Amino acid sequence: MGNFVHHNIGGIIAGTSCGVIGYMYASVPLPESVSAGVLCYISSLLPDIDSPVSKPAEFVVNICSALVPTLLFSYFSEYHLHTSSYITLAMVGYLATGILIKQIIRRITVHRGIIHSIPMAVLWGAIVFILLRKEDSIIQNSMSLSAISGFIVHLLIDEMFSVVDISGGTFMPKRSFGTALKLTGMSAFSTILMYVFLSVVLWYCFVILP
Repeated sequence: MGNFVHHNIGGIIAGTSCGVIGYMYASVPLPESVSAGVLCYISSLLPDIDSPVSKPAEFVVNICSALVPTLLFSYFSEYHLHTSSYITLAMVGYLATGILIKQIIRRITVHRGIIHSIPMAVLWGAIVFILLRKEDSIIQNSMSLSAISGFIVHLLIDEMFSVVDISGGTFMPKRSFGTALKLTGMSAFSTILMYVFLSVVLWYCFVILP
């Protein structure tokens, strides 16, 4: 599988591509195109959050700890909260992401489990879609697709390094081949839970939000 450097480079390339394509060919405003590129980059590191002791996981948790409060501000903006309430949201978002979610993931996930899967990529894109429900549809769709694209790029890099030996040795697929681009987890329970959660989120996106 790819290491942090591989995923970092892949994420930068993917993020830059998403930003440029959105701005030049999809009429996405420049600031939002840059944001889509950044989100794509962050998403390209996100799957390794299921390995809490890894460098990518620490990086992703730190980035998400800053990103989540911003998304919460956007989500609750229509309620015209007081400054003290926004401070509380920022603290809750930061602590929930940096401490609570990290501990939950550490206890219920395994590396290359259901987090490293195509359904998780779709789920992540749907969550972004919901969080940006107040934005224009072109921005909402651009950000959601960028999130999915970055996530998929990570999975593709993992699969590529499962079959390609960059050291020049004899070609021999690794045992990890096929464990990233998959549709199921390592257990029936994690698979069922993922698809139930994904179904609920997609139902909310396509039935409730419109």
